[in-house]
Amino acid sequence: MKITIIGGGKIGGAIAKLVTPAADTVSVWDIDPKRIRGERELADAVAGADVLFLCVPSWSHPSAVAGLRPFLEKQTQVVSLAKGM
Repeated sequence: MKITIIGGGKIGGAIAKLVTPAADTVSVWDIDPKRIRGERELADAVAGADVLFLCVPSWSHPSAVAGLRPFLEKQTQVVSLAKGM
């Protein structure tokens, strides 16, 4: 199972620790490359994901989803873990 986490902050990091034992691959991507190990393209991180956790602030959801849309596959389950209103 491939799990992708969008957002390398505290929530994204906590989710990565929780899901790593159950996944074959865990990819973390953040708009700020300093927050993650290894720089990769968004398309590479999202491609083939079975589950995608969206761990970004609620105010950035529209732009985050718009950026992800071209790379999502039909079978990808998207879980939003936004905080804020």
